[in-house]
Amino acid sequence: MVTESGVLSETIEQLRSKDPGNTFVNPGRIAKICGVSRRSVNNWINSGKLPSFKTPGRHNRVRMSDFITFLQKYCNTSQNPTGF
Repeated sequence: MVTESGVLSETIEQLRSKDPGNTFVNPGRIAKICGVSRRSVNNWINSGKLPSFKTPGRHNRVRMSDFITFLQKYCNTSQNPTGF
């Protein structure tokens, strides 16, 4: 996901400022940001590592604050973030 704490801080700041009115993010966007598959994101959700809720249409959504907390806790040092 992220290589260094400086890059993580930059990624978090980009997330906070990118969509100031949008407080939720979908698994596809999370996958793009983290450079992983949507299946990986769904695995994180299903295992409880990444809190989410279901929309009435049964789609997962993640609060931006929960995603930022997830990045800070489970940051992987082997990949770079993408999607910006």
